[in-house]
Amino acid sequence: QITVGELLSFFSYITMVSWPMRQVGRVLSQMGMALVAIERIDEILQAEPERQDGNPITQRLKGEIEFRDVHFSYNGETSEKVLEGISFKIKPGEKVAFIGPTGSGKSTIISLLVNLYEPDRGEILIDGQDIRTLSRRSLRKKIGVVLQTPFLFSTTVQENIIYANPLAEENQILDSVKIAKVDEIEEVLPNGFHTLVGEKGVTLSGGQKQRVALARTLLSQPDILVLDDVTSAVDTHTEHSILQALEAPMSDKTTLIISHRITSIQKADRILVLSNGRIVQEGDHDRLVGMEGYYREIHNLQTTLEKEIHGVK
Repeated sequence: QITVGELLSFFSYITMVSWPMRQVGRVLSQMGMALVAIERIDEILQAEPERQDGNPITQRLKGEIEFRDVHFSYNGETSEKVLEGISFKIKPGEKVAFIGPTGSGKSTIISLLVNLYEPDRGEILIDGQDIRTLSRRSLRKKIGVVLQTPFLFSTTVQENIIYANPLAEENQILDSVKIAKVDEIEEVLPNGFHTLVGEKGVTLSGGQKQRVALARTLLSQPDILVLDDVTSAVDTHTEHSILQALEAPMSDKTTLIISHRITSIQKADRILVLSNGRIVQEGDHDRLVGMEGYYREIHNLQTTLEKEIHGVK
C-alpha cells in the first residue's frame, strides 16, 4: 500500500528518468551530424586563402586560349594524374567542344581555366598572358561559366537572374531570359518571375534551374563563355531552341562547350575528344564521324536511340 503522494512522486520520477532516456538516440544521431559538420568547418578554416594579387584585366578579352603541356592532379604530383600533357590553342571567337567519358578531365580543364587550381606543370595563357599573372577576381568576371548543376539562391527567379548584373537594363534582362528560354517557364510558375525557388532552387526542375543559370551568366556579358552540359536536363526540342538562340551571343565570343550530347556540339568549329586526361582525337563533326573512336561510337549510339524513340527504322 502507498499513499497518493507516493504514487504522484513515483510517476514524476519515472517521467524525469524516461524523457532523458528517450533523447539519448536523438543526441547520438545529432552528435554524428555535428562531427561531420565540424570536419567540414575545419577544412574551410585550414584552407589557404587564394592569392589576390595579379594584374587586373581592364580591357575586353579577345578570347585566345592556350594550354601548353598542362599536367594536373588534385593531390599533387604524387597522386594519379587527371590531365597529362594537355596542349591546344583556341582562336578568338572560335567555338570548341570537349567530349569524353566520365573522368576524362573535361570539367578539370574549365576549373584550371578560371584558376580554381594551378597546374602541376605547364602553362595556361589567355590573350598571350599566363593566367597566374592575372587577378583571379577580374579573370572570373571575364569568363562566364554555366555549370551542369547550378546553384540558385533562396529568393525569386528574377533576383537569381539579375544577381550577375544588378545594374542591368530591362532590355538586357529580357534578352537573356529569351535566349535561355526562361520565359517559357514563367507561365507555369505560381507568381511568374517573382516565385520563390527555395535553397538551391529546390522548387524547380533540373531543366528549369539550368535555364535560369544560363540567363544569369548571359546577363553578366562575359568575354569568354563556358557551357558545361547546360542542356543535359532539358528535352530535345528545348535544347534545339536554346542552341539556336545562343548562336547570336556566341558569334563574337570564344565559347567552350562540354557535353555528352552530340546534338549540342556538332556545330562547333572544333571538337576535342578526351580520354584518361589526354586529347585522343581532334576535328569537326564530319571528320570525327568518319574516324574510328569514341566520338563515332557515341554518335552511332545516340542516333540509334533517337530513331528508336521516334519509331524510325
